[in-house]
Amino acid sequence: MKDVLVPANPSAEPTKYDAEKYGSKVNWSRQCMFIDGKPTVIVSGEFQYWRVPDKSRWKRILLQMKSLGLNTVRFYFHWGYHSPSEDSFISDGSRDIEELFNLCEELQLFVIAAPGPYICAETQGGGFPTWLLAKRNIRIRHLKRHFMKKFDARLAEYQNNYYRNILAIIRNHERTTNPTGCVILLQIENELLHKVPGITFADDEEMRSLASCARESGSTVPFFHNDDMPHGSWATGKKNHYLRNCWLPSTTQYRTDMYGVDLYFVFAPRDDRADRSSLAIGPFQIAGCAAFLEFFCIGGLGIGGDDLGCIHCLYKSTSAVGER
Repeated sequence: MKDVLVPANPSAEPTKYDAEKYGSKVNWSRQCMFIDGKPTVIVSGEFQYWRVPDKSRWKRILLQMKSLGLNTVRFYFHWGYHSPSEDSFISDGSRDIEELFNLCEELQLFVIAAPGPYICAETQGGGFPTWLLAKRNIRIRHLKRHFMKKFDARLAEYQNNYYRNILAIIRNHERTTNPTGCVILLQIENELLHKVPGITFADDEEMRSLASCARESGSTVPFFHNDDMPHGSWATGKKNHYLRNCWLPSTTQYRTDMYGVDLYFVFAPRDDRADRSSLAIGPFQIAGCAAFLEFFCIGGLGIGGDDLGCIHCLYKSTSAVGER
């Protein structure tokens, strides 16, 4: 049996990826992912199936993505779409994510699963159900006031219930435990900026709560987070020493297994850190010149252009999100 590659400087969290147990199925280095022990460069696109509420069209869209040279698709899972009412979780019909995973396995596409609970995606409430947003006693995203957070155990329970429902399906398709499974990574939360020097934007407990629930729900793939800018959020696992300067107890930052970041534009190869690239593209985005960079493959945009019914649904019809 070949030696299993153990990632350098792995996370020390209780929720860390068990590379010794599952590393022969999914692993990574600084250069690439390893799927079933084979070096694999991930070339991924986004498909938001809830913007195409007709599953008869899904296979064609996925085939077109594969024809572009993509070997991976990321799915944002929309909490409000699957739970249009408080006591519901719908996963059939146009919400049949089991079918979505089966299609990816049939087409040999890997999947990056992103269940949020916040997904942004330029959708209503960032994916939060409207019935949850209407609860005035709940602090959405644990926000006490602008830029100030306090962990809300009531919100965490709602989020954890949603995670348990969605992960009951996702876990069955994880490559780590299913030899033909398509899911190789799980994204915890989205664009949850941890801090900039001296200012804290997020609470470590909110990330730990979600990650712990995901592991307890049976997920065994590596975890990562999508940082909203290149600030290293949830990537260091270091002590929050700056809190001591405020006479507050020191805490340890939560750390995911891998690091991901929003980066829509890179001036390669001049700028290898990409920080200046993010700033440089800002004026273009404000002027509306960079929209094509942000919407590639989302909801089938840019592919399947001859499917007029799909385009009509995406651009002209009332959104089906939150409706049965």
